[in-house]
Amino acid sequence: MKIKNWSHVGIVVEDLEMMTDFYVNTIGLDRLHEIDARPQPDGDHTGVPNVHRTLRFVGIKGDHEIELIYFIDPPATDGHVGVHRFGSTHICWDVEDLTSVYEELKDKVRFVTEPKFRTRPDGSTVGLVYGQDPEGNWLEFTQRP
Repeated sequence: MKIKNWSHVGIVVEDLEMMTDFYVNTIGLDRLHEIDARPQPDGDHTGVPNVHRTLRFVGIKGDHEIELIYFIDPPATDGHVGVHRFGSTHICWDVEDLTSVYEELKDKVRFVTEPKFRTRPDGSTVGLVYGQDPEGNWLEFTQRP
């Protein structure tokens, strides 16, 4: 098997408008496209019979997308996974100036710590910081040489 290309990462959201606003106006992604998703008569690929969802894609056109999945019928259930548990996921972005990104977002993102930097054996410096979006999905911002 050979993977052709990256497509997207999907996350289930409770408040589609709030999450769209966060990823577009706070993080700076573009609103790309939206699908009113209903099952085809011959298939049930989600494992949820007769599911109706809105699939809204945000991201960087031609690069990578985040699919914000809003379950209309049946509604999604509670149950977020903590950062230190199996099944936990995060979305990561490379940034040029981690300290500036942190300062710009610290009132809008629930960061776990301030940015942490370390020097690699080759003398280069890397930095990272973890935070959460408004619904608790984990985010990582990294600065690499």
